[in-house]
Amino acid sequence: MADKHINDLVSGCLKGDKSSFDGLIREYTPRLYGFFVRMGYASDIAEDLTQELFVRLPDKLGKYQDSGQFDAWLFRVAANMARDHSRKKTLKTVSIHVKTADGECGDMVFADDKQKSPDELLADGEMRQKLEKALANLSEQEREFILMRHYGQMGFKEIAQQFDVPVGTVLSKVHRGLKKLRQLLS
Repeated sequence: MADKHINDLVSGCLKGDKSSFDGLIREYTPRLYGFFVRMGYASDIAEDLTQELFVRLPDKLGKYQDSGQFDAWLFRVAANMARDHSRKKTLKTVSIHVKTADGECGDMVFADDKQKSPDELLADGEMRQKLEKALANLSEQEREFILMRHYGQMGFKEIAQQFDVPVGTVLSKVHRGLKKLRQLLS
């Protein structure tokens, strides 16, 4: 992605140009969706978060300060949305009316924690499962840095600026996180 192209799209969005906004959606939807999936969200929730981000984006763009780092800013917004979603998540229950073996009727209550069905798990593939589990074992900061680096295609310096930490901190967290991932996946 050419930085000038992205900057032109952002400028167009700020001026209210719908085609510029559509361009941002086309450019970033696959990367943002992948980012949310790698954060550990099921595909349907990752889709919802991606869509929600684009619904909120016009309001948030007013706060963007054009520093030529739109990718970094956008993925920071995405990371914050993911954190907010995790905080708000509550366990819901599903009640099913069943007839027992002795002929009595009753309700059975199950936790509906949005776990993937066995078919979905098989479809996703064993390696993807292992990767998601391994990512979940990292610290939140290690996971965010790795996802921003590899799925957000951001540089170490961009990540450091977004989190207001030294570049060395980002480098060590990414290195340590990748080392843990290798151990967990082997």
